[in-house]
Amino acid sequence: MSVRVLIMEDEALIAADLEERLTGMGYEVCAVCDDTRQAWDKLQELRPDVALLDIRVRGSQDGIELGARVRQELELPFIYLTAHADEMTLIKARDTEPGGYVLKPFHDRELRAAIEMALTRHRSLLKTRSMERWLATTLESIADGVLTTDLQGRVNFINSAAEAITGWPAEEALGRPLESVFHLQGQYLQRRNGTPLPLEYSLAPIQDQGGVAQVLVLRDCSQKLQAQAEKDRLLQQVQDAQRLESLGVLAAGVAHDFNNLLGIIRGNVSLLEGRLSGSLQESLREIDLATQRASVLCSQMLAFTGQAQQASEVDLAELLHHSRGLLESALSPAHTLQIQVQPGLSPIKAEAGQIQQVLLSLVRNAVESMSAGGEIRVEARSVSLSPERIAELILGAGIEPGVYLELEVVDQGEGIPPENMARLFEPFFTTRFHGRGLGLWAVAGALRRHAGGLKLESQAGQGSRFLLYFPAVVRPAASTPTLGPRPEGRTRRALVVDDEPSMRFLVERMLRRCDFEVTSLDDGIHAVEYVQAHGGQLDLVVMDLVMPRMGGREAILNIQNLIPSMPIVVISGNEPEHEQKECPNAVFLRKPFSLTEMRQALRDLDLLARF
Repeated sequence: MSVRVLIMEDEALIAADLEERLTGMGYEVCAVCDDTRQAWDKLQELRPDVALLDIRVRGSQDGIELGARVRQELELPFIYLTAHADEMTLIKARDTEPGGYVLKPFHDRELRAAIEMALTRHRSLLKTRSMERWLATTLESIADGVLTTDLQGRVNFINSAAEAITGWPAEEALGRPLESVFHLQGQYLQRRNGTPLPLEYSLAPIQDQGGVAQVLVLRDCSQKLQAQAEKDRLLQQVQDAQRLESLGVLAAGVAHDFNNLLGIIRGNVSLLEGRLSGSLQESLREIDLATQRASVLCSQMLAFTGQAQQASEVDLAELLHHSRGLLESALSPAHTLQIQVQPGLSPIKAEAGQIQQVLLSLVRNAVESMSAGGEIRVEARSVSLSPERIAELILGAGIEPGVYLELEVVDQGEGIPPENMARLFEPFFTTRFHGRGLGLWAVAGALRRHAGGLKLESQAGQGSRFLLYFPAVVRPAASTPTLGPRPEGRTRRALVVDDEPSMRFLVERMLRRCDFEVTSLDDGIHAVEYVQAHGGQLDLVVMDLVMPRMGGREAILNIQNLIPSMPIVVISGNEPEHEQKECPNAVFLRKPFSLTEMRQALRDLDLLARF
């Protein structure tokens, strides 16, 4: 396809000669104009490949002014044809960036060379501008910020991402020294508004004639740091969970062995009750209190492992009465304990040991907050919790409205600083140099397991008021059962199964005090074999849960398969998970237990017993 050429020449003979010469060289002359106005109209209409413009022509504009307009608005290549070569004309012509400058008169080869060079230069210019537009679009679309500088270190490009990162809009950043837009303080960029921003960046030189420019790539790493912080937090949680799991395994093992020892101590103390007097009886009482405190510690350890406790109906008034000695043991001579209980309280569905643990933790907390001594008040009453009152709780905000038993513990101590209130129930958080940070955490765990709530009121220097809420239940009307009469001519027979010899001996003595004839075995396999051979003569099985070879759970299931109605007392320092659901004739007795508690378990089983 031939190159289309527009000629602007006001001398008709020169224009005709020029048209003839161009045609002879193989070019197509699309228009010949004699003034700038006509030439401009034709240039817009025909869009030729190149224009030959005489500088001196008729009209209000000369060829140089037309060339400047063509360059700015049409982006077409043009060549000046003129007889003028003075300095002023050359300077004006050069500023319009023409494709060539040919002096009249000229030869055909000079004209051809000028046209071909103008066309080649224009194609290169179009390619360069296309690349610039592509590059500019790319730089605007990427998430990283990009700034470039000229040879003097002034910003000559900034994309929208860099505007957002630095806070400098392009119209204000362009032309400024790079240091005023990109101001670092360590690893943080000082943005325009003065706020620091964590940043990753790279700075690269661009070699150019006469100097070195720079290109700067910025990346806001706030989200990266937040993601890393969240990753570190989750990793810390996993590590904490692993440590807690390890501690839980250790705590469960220690609690099991410790409960066996406590069971032996407390059981033997209960066998001596009523047989001694005076100071010896008082010593027994102190030993029993110590075992109860140790039992509460075991309950804390089991709660720490996440093992559920067995809930039953608990008379809170009776529990507070029996726990007074345990709570007073936590006092110093400078402290006093006042307990008040509203008459006629309904029972709560709870595990008595955990409620004792909660009370002991709160009383100890009150003692520590009153270094100079004072009164600690514990009160129990029945209240009705409305949704508005539940919304005020700091623990248990989602519990159902209804009737609750409110357990109040008030001290006159130093109070709790506001900054500690939010962390008060976190594990291992303590403000005491000798504290473990598990007491109030265990309180929170007990409340969650009992579907209860807690409200806390405290002011610096004015003491603290803990209000604990447990759902009330209606005590079913039932008479207290008693042991059934002994069958004529037959002694009741019991099988005791426990791998701890001292615990077997203790249970044997307790059952003999209850008029049982006792056989003892040390594991579940022997127990199942014995029931297979002598089950028809047995009236009771007392089974420990944790034993070598065959544990208590498997042994109980085998015995129930052999004799479904066999009454079973399950004894363990850990709470059963499903024995009572699968064994309707079973009751649970948690170590350490007394002779009185064993008798109560037998009375409970007497409702289902065969004798």
